[in-house]
Amino acid sequence: MLPSRSQFTLAQVSFVWETIVRRDIDFPTLDALQDDCITKVKDNPDLGFLLISEPHATFTHGRFAGREDLLWPDSELERRGVAVHAAT
Repeated sequence: MLPSRSQFTLAQVSFVWETIVRRDIDFPTLDALQDDCITKVKDNPDLGFLLISEPHATFTHGRFAGREDLLWPDSELERRGVAVHAAT
């Protein structure tokens, strides 16, 4: 789905607001998309983004955890189509 773009003017300040909807997206791609939006806003504060997503089934874990900390074995994760993603 293509993003929709709107422009608003409020008290002589102009904003460009973009809505991005992504369904069935893997977590690393979603993470990269979010980072890209952040970079664009840092470069141009007149931009804004609403990112709506529905990622694949994913277990995320912190820096000090790993796949071995999950109760499901790899075979069950694979059978159910669940990804594992380390938080950054």
